Amino acid sequence: MKKHLLKASMLIAVSIVVFGCSKEEEELVQPEFAGESNQNVILSNNLILSESCETVTFDKVTKDNRGFMNGVMSDKSAKVIGVQAFQRTGVNTYSETNVANIFDSGQPTPVPDHNQIDDILTPNKQFLPAESLFGGISTDGSGSTNNIPLGNVMIINRTTNPAAAFDYNQGGKIVFDFSAYGTVALSNISVVDVDSYEGASNVLLYDMAGNQLKKVAIPAVGDNGKAIVDLGGTSGVVKMEVYLGPGIDPKDAMTGSGTVDNITFNCLPKVYGCTYTQGYWKTHATGKKADPTWGNLANSIFYGSGLKYLELMNTAPKGGNAYVQLAHQYIAAKLNVAKKTSTTHEVETALASALKYFAAVPDGGGSYLNTINSPYTTATKSELTNWAGILAAYNEGKIGPGHCN
Repeated sequence: MKKHLLKASMLIAVSIVVFGCSKEEEELVQPEFAGESNQNVILSNNLILSESCETVTFDKVTKDNRGFMNGVMSDKSAKVIGVQAFQRTGVNTYSETNVANIFDSGQPTPVPDHNQIDDILTPNKQFLPAESLFGGISTDGSGSTNNIPLGNVMIINRTTNPAAAFDYNQGGKIVFDFSAYGTVALSNISVVDVDSYEGASNVLLYDMAGNQLKKVAIPAVGDNGKAIVDLGGTSGVVKMEVYLGPGIDPKDAMTGSGTVDNITFNCLPKVYGCTYTQGYWKTHATGKKADPTWGNLANSIFYGSGLKYLELMNTAPKGGNAYVQLAHQYIAAKLNVAKKTSTTHEVETALASALKYFAAVPDGGGSYLNTINSPYTTATKSELTNWAGILAAYNEGKIGPGHCN
């Protein structure tokens, strides 16, 4: 769909990142919030913002001297994303000639001399007059019905003549190069007309070193059906390969027609809530000022420290003890998250690293490996200091949604 339709149809959602937690941290988890979605909510006086992404709609393209597409741009940038499409010539073999082409999926119907392209027109016949030649109505079960005009979409062209924009029945592969961005975080891609016998279609994501980060199957949504393939917001992606086909049995090894559209990436995180410093949490654990987010955690023992959470928060990091410094910021950050406050990828990584450190035990089980008196068993002081610095910046509002006024 085109960018204005995409934005208009986005639902505002709320999500909370909850890392694996020990029994003493269960009070931090608020299940009624974790399942909340698809609605407008105001948290801590900050309105939740809808997700904003860059989207490749195939309306901004570059072409080679043959007239085939060799680059695309998103709706928000002039950076060129390299693109090539190759016809399948056999099992796991492909032509070396680029035939990436644009197809107008909204052209008038019925299409004269349609050459079997009616099944990649949009929207589906259910949403158009009965005389349309569209195929059946199919979805992938996620609500991605083919009911919205997609306009320009991308195809693997049937011939070496770009003026004859027909998709190649035997399928092939499409390669996107995001190196102009360095790396990107990919969220989803729309695919139309993957039939049941083309069930081997999939998307592969690669990092800078050429390592495969993820492989995602494209749902077989049937003739003229549309799938929105969830790529999970996978970060560090430099290259994406989209395979249309092959068929799922030997006789269908040379099938794989279809189109792709609306590649969304680099989505800004949803922002909601605000953060409090460790000082706030120290003074709001008990008594009349108690913040209910603490629950019973204040009197629970914190991992291998030998101290209760609140005792540890009130313990000075003598001699620059990085265990205590990290614990202060970790506890405050976990309480901020439990108070329905958004994070960033950097904060999530620091929280996960800190939890792994605090909860570390020998392979066979036993006492915690890291304690106040022996803090550097599984990590260095500099690592602990770095994690503490990231979490402190989050708690103080320097990164993330900002500090509560």
